[in-house]
Amino acid sequence: MRYILGPADAGRRVDAWVAATAGVSRRRAVDLLAAGAFQLNGDPVAPDHRIHTGDVISGEATPDPTTTLAPEQGVPVPIIFSDAHLLVVNKPAGLTVHPGSGRPGGTLVNALLGMGIPLAAAGGPVRPGVVHRLDKDTSGLLLVAKTDKAFWALAKMAQDHEFQREYLAVVAGIPDPPRGTIDAALGRDARRRAKFTVVQSGGRDAITHYEVVETFKGAALVKLVLETGRTHQIRVHLAACGWPLLGDRSYGSPERRGVRPAMGLPDPGRQALHAAKLGFVHPITGKPRSFSAPLPADLAGLVKDLRLR
Repeated sequence: MRYILGPADAGRRVDAWVAATAGVSRRRAVDLLAAGAFQLNGDPVAPDHRIHTGDVISGEATPDPTTTLAPEQGVPVPIIFSDAHLLVVNKPAGLTVHPGSGRPGGTLVNALLGMGIPLAAAGGPVRPGVVHRLDKDTSGLLLVAKTDKAFWALAKMAQDHEFQREYLAVVAGIPDPPRGTIDAALGRDARRRAKFTVVQSGGRDAITHYEVVETFKGAALVKLVLETGRTHQIRVHLAACGWPLLGDRSYGSPERRGVRPAMGLPDPGRQALHAAKLGFVHPITGKPRSFSAPLPADLAGLVKDLRLR
């Protein structure tokens, strides 16, 4: 839904307006705002923000999650940086970021709580502190907020595309030209709603810059810089160009999934994508921060195998 607010709503708290309009409890309204289900003028908004005439609130109320969040121990999570406000982790491939439908536990959030790390409640009941996500089978750098103040500032930065994110990917085929920009809007796939596709109209802007780092026989190591951060953006963009990620079972075409004998390419066992660099301005100190993580062992081994072909 989308509402342009008039003088009668001026001065009300956003959470009170959402509760009354969406027909949910005030507590549920706070959770929905924290999870980003509602936005004010296109941006995340704190529950206690006061409405002004002409403000635009958009969003949709979702059912209460039934998943309970519990600390879990024994899940190794490499921490790259941590202070009182946020932390940066090097997420292993195969680890889901937060609980969801069909996955009540065994996630990064459960593991961080099990390590005694405080997470911002503003992220929502099952996504505390989660500012941005990586797919389960994508490895690399991920930013998590510890305090609500840091969360809201980082969420606004993410909304404004102020993070610097660089990925490394191994793709089937050799991109031509070797350097360029993919500017193609993304939307839900009409036939497979869990997936995304390039659309000509009605989608969300998505821009990916790429550069070939190294070429092999029938494959390439590619550096990617995100200008926007849409769900599955890199995977969809590369597949649409004919250079799908090796091991991508969802977006690689039948002929180019990296596992067919005819291709003769090794199978990494997961999509060959790694979040290698992350840069941002610290929301509390105002200092620029930059972090990097080398290719994990499985993808480093994949590159080694391709060099020997």
